[in-house]
Amino acid sequence: MKKILIEENTQQALAKISEANEPICVELSLGSCFNGAVFDLLAVAGALKKHGYATVAIVHGVATAIALTGAEKVEMDDNAMILITPLKTHAIGGVEEQKKAMDTLEKASGAVSEALARWPEMQSIFDAGEERFISKSEAVAMGVI
Repeated sequence: MKKILIEENTQQALAKISEANEPICVELSLGSCFNGAVFDLLAVAGALKKHGYATVAIVHGVATAIALTGAEKVEMDDNAMILITPLKTHAIGGVEEQKKAMDTLEKASGAVSEALARWPEMQSIFDAGEERFISKSEAVAMGVI
């Protein structure tokens, strides 16, 4: 199984995933969060989901749940955590700019909720607007691992 470290550069991560013509194991940590860029995380999840071979995601330290949703299997270090957090945005400008930002935020939140549907308890936490760090034992209880 080919190991791929998912770091801050989304294009590199997507290229590594698509170029791998074999099962892959992606390693994720805080650096994999792309500074919270939800669309980057959804793109990684999508690339994992459509990869033609087995995919495993390993969490080191802290990683957001979004990218994990595309992997067939999730593993975690004993002291690792999965972060579930509501999406946030800010907009500068008038009413129209604020409306556009809100519309984008609502669409992105819907996409994340849909991705988290495979783990109903995580989806409920996200949909409730809660921020929570999930331990390995909690992830096992939720059926993530």
